[in-house]
Amino acid sequence: MDLERAKVVHVVKLLNDVLDSIRRREHKENIPRFNKIRYLLLKDPKKLKKSQRERLDEFFTQANLDTVKAYNLIQMYKKRVQIQKAILGR
Repeated sequence: MDLERAKVVHVVKLLNDVLDSIRRREHKENIPRFNKIRYLLLKDPKKLKKSQRERLDEFFTQANLDTVKAYNLIQMYKKRVQIQKAILGR
């Protein structure tokens, strides 16, 4: 694993930790529909089953949640990394 890849993996892990702490905070605030959503948030969206994708999409309808905002930022970061890899040919 080269240094660049190691940095990306480390950043994604830190971002996922932040996402989980936000999710926990909002869960403690008794915001509905938080049961068993953690796994779906941390799993690669490409690997979700149809039922899991539907559950996650339903959760995302609550767009004002900090958890949803954090998830979207993480996905944008991952997409940026993919584009950068494609451009640089890595």
